[in-house]
Amino acid sequence: MRRQTSLQLQLPALSSPPMLLGKSEHRLPPTLPDLKQQHDKKLVPPEPETLYTENPAKLQGWDVDEDPDEEEEDSLAPLPQAEHIGWVERERKHNPRALDRTDDFFALLQEIRMGTHALVRRWDLVYLLVPGFFHGKYPTYMEGTRKHLTSLGLHCKMASVDSSRSVKENAEAIAEMVEELSVITSKRVVLVGHSRGGCDAVAAVARHSSRLRQRVA
Repeated sequence: MRRQTSLQLQLPALSSPPMLLGKSEHRLPPTLPDLKQQHDKKLVPPEPETLYTENPAKLQGWDVDEDPDEEEEDSLAPLPQAEHIGWVERERKHNPRALDRTDDFFALLQEIRMGTHALVRRWDLVYLLVPGFFHGKYPTYMEGTRKHLTSLGLHCKMASVDSSRSVKENAEAIAEMVEELSVITSKRVVLVGHSRGGCDAVAAVARHSSRLRQRVA
């Protein structure tokens, strides 16, 4: 009988997992459980960090009602107080010069529409046009009015006001322009305001009445 022999090779034990040699080290691919875990992480996105729960330390020194994107909120002018409401009606009762000429305005407007009103040409006056809020957006704002008055032989000029400024600042600028025109032309000035320009013109006369009383028609 032939004796069967088996050879058993004994390999030395490795201290670390086998590595692929090259210019850089390459780790073995992860095992199947690790691949499954990475796949699950891609399917379920991590929960975002919130300011109120996971990291309450960030709340220290920060007001939750404060919006960091808001700028110049404290620089806004406060709203008028309740006692200022109705000042026009009170002024009409105490000042005999404060007359409501609304009916006269609509009567003249109707005559103009019907072509029966004749515009009186006053060459002894100078006309200052006070534009409204959007005059800086439209290059031809009130230009037709200025050209029409100029074609009639009237001295007309456009007021240089800034719609981004307050009514108080524009009123001061209008008062200075009225004084300048009155001195140069030796004429009284007629203020023609449109939209917000009317408010600025009225504010100029109201705030600087002592300066403009003899200069505004």
